[in-house]
Amino acid sequence: MSDFLFGTVEYFTNDFQACIMNNLTIENPSVIKAHYSKLKDEVIRRSDSPADQEKLLQNLDKAYQRLKINLFGAEDEEHGS
Repeated sequence: MSDFLFGTVEYFTNDFQACIMNNLTIENPSVIKAHYSKLKDEVIRRSDSPADQEKLLQNLDKAYQRLKINLFGAEDEEHGS
């Protein structure tokens, strides 16, 4: 993926979708939650400032919530809301 868009909601959404599509063709698919953790670690590593990190993590969370809604039809299955 292009680093130009890194950190946008669209970037993270596309990355999650690519992960799902790749999981269809590989022998040992990764869990979406593990992919989320990998992206979170990358955000922490690449952030220039605490404010930048906070914004990128918010974008990651928005993309993850969007993915869960698209896949499962629920905003937050883990917390029952």
